[in-house]
Amino acid sequence: MTKSHTAPPVTWVPPTAACGADAATQLRLCGQGLLRQLRGNLRGTLADRDPEYLHQLRVAVRRLRVLLLLTRGSDNDGARQPVADALKWLARRLGPARDGDVFRLEIWPPLRARIGDARLAQALDAAWFAQRHRAMRSAHRALATPRFRKLLRELESLFAGQTSRGGTVRDLGPATAGDAGFAHAAIRRRARRVRAACPETGKKDADYLRRLHGLRIQVKKLRYALEFLAPLLNRHRATRALKRLARLQSILGEMNDVSNAQARIDTALNRRRSVVAERARKALRQWRSARIKTLQRKFNAAWKAYRQAKPVA
Repeated sequence: MTKSHTAPPVTWVPPTAACGADAATQLRLCGQGLLRQLRGNLRGTLADRDPEYLHQLRVAVRRLRVLLLLTRGSDNDGARQPVADALKWLARRLGPARDGDVFRLEIWPPLRARIGDARLAQALDAAWFAQRHRAMRSAHRALATPRFRKLLRELESLFAGQTSRGGTVRDLGPATAGDAGFAHAAIRRRARRVRAACPETGKKDADYLRRLHGLRIQVKKLRYALEFLAPLLNRHRATRALKRLARLQSILGEMNDVSNAQARIDTALNRRRSVVAERARKALRQWRSARIKTLQRKFNAAWKAYRQAKPVA
């Protein structure tokens, strides 16, 4: 019997546009690559043999959402908006399963050793497994719906050059400004939102982490937009800026994961009233506090480096 081989997870590689390519062509090439990433990880996600398939599929959805944001206000809004709405729906359906994977595979293993009680640790293992199973079932149901199949057709049409609603791929680009002007304006707009979203580094009010979560989202959008439009900008500055943004996104992402982990653990332990559970809750909160302080120092340094660098646009 021939052993079947599953194709490895598909990642997205920024396209290299031809010299002189316009913004519409660049965005179209990015969209086509992201659609390949989405399709290429679908079978692996449904088979659920490796969490990386779901991760890469979700990344494709996130990047596609940012790509469509860059076309907001164009003549193609009639075709773009239903696709953007469907991508938002899909992201919400995939998110809990991916968050569960991050928690189980990255956050939970070092925390488990702090529990100090084998029976409680095993009970929590079972709880995380059940949560993840429910989330994956929800994700699989979404990927089997007519809405998802329609989304694939709409994306195919949008990036092929002719949409099912009558727009053309040219509508994805700037209507009046030059291509470089469009790219610079888009990056400046996103960079302003990043700066506005950052809370004061010395002020630790009650919703500080919530505000950092908002900053993480804006950093992610700027990073993806810069990846899409880099060929239309100064390549050297864009490359350096992407490294700084990736660093910020990584730190902020871990801070968000740590905060979510604490909420997940507290919910589970609140159902268990015992001396062991209380001891475990205290140990995990101490871990969270120490980890957040470490990440805060890293964030302050990364944010300073980002703010002091020359702007890309």
